[in-house]
Amino acid sequence: MKLLFDNRIVINNHLKRARGGKISFTHLIGFAMVQAIKAMPSMNHSFGEKDGKPTLVKPPHVNLGLAIDLVKPNGDRQLVVAAIKKAETLNFFEFWQAYEDIVRRARDNKLTMDDFTGVTVSLTNPGGLGTVHSVPRLMPGQSVIMGVGSMDYPAEFQGTSQDTLNKLGVSKVMTLTSTYDHRVIQGAASGEFLRQVANLLLGRERLLRRHLRGPAHPLRAGPLAPGHRRQPRRRRHQGRPRLRADPLLPGPRPRHGRHRPAGVPPAQAPRPGHRRARPHPVGPGARVRRRPASPASR
Repeated sequence: MKLLFDNRIVINNHLKRARGGKISFTHLIGFAMVQAIKAMPSMNHSFGEKDGKPTLVKPPHVNLGLAIDLVKPNGDRQLVVAAIKKAETLNFFEFWQAYEDIVRRARDNKLTMDDFTGVTVSLTNPGGLGTVHSVPRLMPGQSVIMGVGSMDYPAEFQGTSQDTLNKLGVSKVMTLTSTYDHRVIQGAASGEFLRQVANLLLGRERLLRRHLRGPAHPLRAGPLAPGHRRQPRRRRHQGRPRLRADPLLPGPRPRHGRHRPAGVPPAQAPRPGHRRARPHPVGPGARVRRRPASPASR
């Protein structure tokens, strides 16, 4: 999960310098879940009954339900599940705004009945309380609910010092679970769905780079996904010929050039990257050294 940590730090630093705000891991996980369901529409199907007969329900949109834990003044906890409607049509910034709006209205007790209806898939994150593994229960009318575990080092490394962890290259791990309706979704499809979410979070599908565009988006110079190399920046003069100044004129000479200097014949013009050859010392008064003949030739 190191790449997920790094990308979150890069985005939050950019938001701190720009418009303000902060993103959490749940923002990234929820957005990755929506994109995975968008790539696998069958994970949005649910079981229903029509005229007493079983029916496959195919919702037109992905309405992501967020499980929000609310603490009452007396210490009791209340769980509400409000939906982000048409989540598959939102980019990351719009998804972030819709997520924050749902949480804010839930804490202010301003949710309406429309916010609780039409949920097709749900996301719950008990990992924020330290839960490593969770199997949430599926509600009627929904196809899948994904549970997010805590982000921590494996159990065998939790007592290890940070210096040793860095030397061994041990990273934090996170457990994702999906509870699905087996009447409409097979186990192989659920496994493929979880793998798709994991690939998106680990950067193999370039999730954030496809939704954070523009000349100043925070990941333009941030961490790269595993297996990807940063492309070299194209020079402004690349692909266009540059004229070389006359070397006889005063002033600085350009460092690069593909054209011969003015006033120099083509035969004497040096090629780029080559030094000019010295003339052979043959002529009046020139002394030419001759190598002595070998004994075999005598």
